[in-house]
Amino acid sequence: MKLSQNGVNLIKNLEGYREKAYKCSAGKLTIGYGHTDGVYEDQKITKEQAENFLKKDVEEFEKNVNYINKKKKYNLNQNQFDSLVSFTFNLGPGKLNTLTQNRTKSQLPDGMKLYNKANKKVIPGLANRRQKEIDLFNKPMGNTINHNNVNTNHYNPNPNNYSFKDRTNSYTSDLNRPINMNNSFSNQRSNPTSSYFHPRNNGVSNGNNCSIF
Repeated sequence: MKLSQNGVNLIKNLEGYREKAYKCSAGKLTIGYGHTDGVYEDQKITKEQAENFLKKDVEEFEKNVNYINKKKKYNLNQNQFDSLVSFTFNLGPGKLNTLTQNRTKSQLPDGMKLYNKANKKVIPGLANRRQKEIDLFNKPMGNTINHNNVNTNHYNPNPNNYSFKDRTNSYTSDLNRPINMNNSFSNQRSNPTSSYFHPRNNGVSNGNNCSIF
């Protein structure tokens, strides 16, 4: 399966758009919709270029979700697939593996709710993102949520509202448990000890590949 346009819109609205490279709070150069690979000082890109970067970035996460879908025999519909790609884009393949390890498909939404904390404290931005992903997961086909109505062009982060991207290492230490990495997730591009953070504006994140550890 491939991410639908509705799924692309969801990720774009959650990640936010930046036309000029900037350093996140941990000093990592980021541009477009949370893209970091090969970003350099003073780089500027168009929205079209940002969307091309995003398309390339999500390809690995599509593969991760397709792998789990086949392995667990979930038979995901498009909304459920899009939801899990967004979840994996934000948290990483390791968390997708943990989420799905001992859960049936119907148990996934309740499991997704748990990934809303940093240092055991609920973060509003994460809770908001998880709820949007859960709403999409639970939405019947034919009644797809419109994720193309959020303005992401203005960057005015609220320092009290954060969202975290952790593609391999848990920011929720209470959820840590051993996982089998001897599968396609072992080829993930992220640093196995990294965790990511980015400020959000009205529930919309602005730059998502920012290491804080």
